[in-house]
Amino acid sequence: MAGKFALALEPLDDFSGRSKVRFGVGEELGLDVLETPKVKPPTEVVAVVKSGPAAIKPSQVMGSFVLKCGNKPGAVVIEVRTKADKKVVATKRFEVVAPSGYTNVKVAKKLNGGKDGYGFVAELHLAPLDVSFKWVEKREGSAPYEGAGCFKKIQVKEIKDGMLEGEEYAVIHPVNNKWLACDGGKKQNHMRYDQITSAVPSKWAGGGKFQWSIPQFYRVKGMSGEFQFTTGLHQEVINASGMLEVSKFGVGNKIQLPPSK
Repeated sequence: MAGKFALALEPLDDFSGRSKVRFGVGEELGLDVLETPKVKPPTEVVAVVKSGPAAIKPSQVMGSFVLKCGNKPGAVVIEVRTKADKKVVATKRFEVVAPSGYTNVKVAKKLNGGKDGYGFVAELHLAPLDVSFKWVEKREGSAPYEGAGCFKKIQVKEIKDGMLEGEEYAVIHPVNNKWLACDGGKKQNHMRYDQITSAVPSKWAGGGKFQWSIPQFYRVKGMSGEFQFTTGLHQEVINASGMLEVSKFGVGNKIQLPPSK
């Protein structure tokens, strides 16, 4: 009587509450082929990716393999075939998912002027939280400047204690070429902290508003290609009484500015 075969996937970054049917881009998994009843010697099998963004290589243990999720999302189908006659004896389907944005965003530190400037430090976590992005890095791209009121000028002047000593300032968010690592699912996909600051005009009378819609990119370490997954909206608003609100990712800080010059 022919035996039965089943596939078991074991994520290397395992943690409580994680999904067993979907995995993050770049995740590495152990794949074991289980044969019942057990026979000696065990039936020689091969595991292959029939479709989807993943790759498989054999391990040093017969019936065990190492699976690497690709850097793009999609459905993956794995087939197990007998080595002798190439007969398909088991299949497994799962999903590979990319970062969809940030979640559990918190203000870790408020920056209220002086050498730190105006703004805050944000704590970020890549979503969704039920998969691991341990093999993922992220960076920010450039963004056009949209300014009104006291934020309408276009050149850079000297910055002192968070205030611009001229009436003009930067208009383009620069490309951040530094890739930041993710701590993985065991730490709720925690990213490195993001310091969100901007100098403000020393002449702010009448108030003003500006924003950057900053594209966020991810890549998988060791793989080529980077992909935009969300946008970080950085906004600054100064009201008529000099209250500045700096915000990004849905959180922010309010600071009362010194009198306008």
